[in-house]
Amino acid sequence: MISEPELTGGGPHERGEPDYGVLGTPDAADTADGPGSSGRTADLVVDFEGGPPPPPAAASRVRPPWVWVLGAAVVTSALWAGGLFVYDRGHSDLPDLHGYHIADSPCEGPTLQPLTAAVRANSPGKLSVETPETSSPAMQHLGPALDQVACDFSTQAPYARGATMSYIVAVAVDLHKKTDPRVEFEDQVRMMTGSLQAASEVSSVPGLGDQAYFLTRSDEGQELKILHGGAVISLTLNAYSDVNVSEDTINGLDGGGYPLSPDLVQYQPALIETARNIMGVLRK
Repeated sequence: MISEPELTGGGPHERGEPDYGVLGTPDAADTADGPGSSGRTADLVVDFEGGPPPPPAAASRVRPPWVWVLGAAVVTSALWAGGLFVYDRGHSDLPDLHGYHIADSPCEGPTLQPLTAAVRANSPGKLSVETPETSSPAMQHLGPALDQVACDFSTQAPYARGATMSYIVAVAVDLHKKTDPRVEFEDQVRMMTGSLQAASEVSSVPGLGDQAYFLTRSDEGQELKILHGGAVISLTLNAYSDVNVSEDTINGLDGGGYPLSPDLVQYQPALIETARNIMGVLRK
């Protein structure tokens, strides 16, 4: 026969079992009266002065997985954006102009003196009057991406048997402020500036800017091209004869052989020195 305690089952404390209640633990806090009470399971819903019951503490600490994923994405984006900003401030893609800027004309004053002095010194004759020199007004363009200046200078020197040789010096400067001109410079290294004619000979010039080349077009033109950071500088020398006698006379009725145009290769050292003067003027 089943005894009365077995029928009723008794309380957990009477059976020596822990009392977990509904969500509780075998702790005195889960009883209404604490230790030594009658063992009545504490009510799970407590009226705090008539207000709504607070949510269970365990439930308030649980967050859906997507909250953590979203938070991690926000933090990652912020760090990436911050790193990109720091990188951008320290690594600029703008070309280095090395202090060059457009101000005074590069064709005025003593800037071209090394070249004009060499032309006069190498002339086979002497003029009875002072050699005339003229300089054109410099043409300028100042823009947000490109600054440009162009000018030319002319001088004369006596040539064989009454002829006068006119030397035209053209200067062009492009300052690229937004994009690196290196690719375009290398692509056009064989093309004479302005005429788009191919040079018959191209030779490198060490120690001048980042890259520098001499371009020779037969005997009529000599050009020095320079790339220095975002600056492209071109210095061109051409010669034209003002013949006062017949071509037959110039070419040697007296047994001499005078070409109608001088060999401009001899002026390459003077062109280099003049280019350095121009680079100095652009930094003032």
